[in-house]
Amino acid sequence: MKGRKKSLFKALSFLVVVSLLLSLFPAFPPVVKTMADNFSDKRDGVYEGGSNFSEYKGVTRDKCAESYGVSKEIKISSTSSAFDDLSSYAKQKCQSGVYGYGIRIEDNKTYYIIPLNVEATIDRGYAIYGIPEDVADNFTKAQPGFKQVSNGYFYATLGADGYYHLSSPGNGVRGYFRYWGFSQTGAVQSDKDFPPDRDYVPVTSSTKILYKPWQNSIARQICAVADSYNPSNVSPNAITQVWSALSRFKDMKGQTLADAINIAQTQYGSKISSASMLADYAMISNATPYAGAQVVLVLQEADGWIHYRTYDGIPPRAKPQVTTDSMSYKVTSQSYLVKNSDGTLKYDPAVNRLFARSLHLL
Repeated sequence: MKGRKKSLFKALSFLVVVSLLLSLFPAFPPVVKTMADNFSDKRDGVYEGGSNFSEYKGVTRDKCAESYGVSKEIKISSTSSAFDDLSSYAKQKCQSGVYGYGIRIEDNKTYYIIPLNVEATIDRGYAIYGIPEDVADNFTKAQPGFKQVSNGYFYATLGADGYYHLSSPGNGVRGYFRYWGFSQTGAVQSDKDFPPDRDYVPVTSSTKILYKPWQNSIARQICAVADSYNPSNVSPNAITQVWSALSRFKDMKGQTLADAINIAQTQYGSKISSASMLADYAMISNATPYAGAQVVLVLQEADGWIHYRTYDGIPPRAKPQVTTDSMSYKVTSQSYLVKNSDGTLKYDPAVNRLFARSLHLL
């Protein structure tokens, strides 16, 4: 027992000395590498890209996609409901193979390829594919696809067909298109800032949230997001991210998604109380660990009016990812310690040995 205590004392003595030595030297921090960059310094309030939007202010499509953790293109099946929401102009670009658009055959299925819009993605902070011209519902008599606003994001000119079409800055009038393009889930993407079809009112206790709007015929008629939405394309992680950050999502006037679902009831009189329940009522158009997200609800007011509302925001994990590179380094010092025959250490100025401690960081 006495020998075991002595050995333990020796080991502890050695550890204390090593710790003291290491404390004399400065710590070498690991190399950190930012894996995502939101390019916020390049954002502005006017769309400049036109039809060819493969890069923006030096940021390429590949770099933008890598930074936001999204694909540089999406595939829309020719047999999906979203295909019907592609405009003839978008289909023509796919058939011509211009600007990153294209057609791909996989497993005997035909897919139309819509590229990532670099400028719009950077300006809004979440992935947007294509342009307003690509969405058929921006050009329908049922409801206006463009509304003039003096400081609107887009410039548009009135065409001979009676619809407003995207133009370059300074040409035409400014405003917003009802739909941006498409989200990474393949659904149509609405614009939160598009002026509502009736005077804006916040969600109240008399507002009802419609269940599975993508299966509701009225919701699909008034909202192209619902008409093109496929819940199976949304990752469970994305739903969890949104649920954990409800207060970060805001509508065009600043009411949060958290307020909306806490105040309103579902169409069945209940409250949305879990992430899985949210997935039955909300259409999550985008969500990645590094990018923002967009959520759309279809609402029914006390007078029976049915409309949709868009919320966008940044989930908690939607920040630049910081990781450490694997690296090794050695802390060295001139040591005047020698080991006694009994295993203990002692100071001896006559000895000058290199003391080294290797560390490896993963």
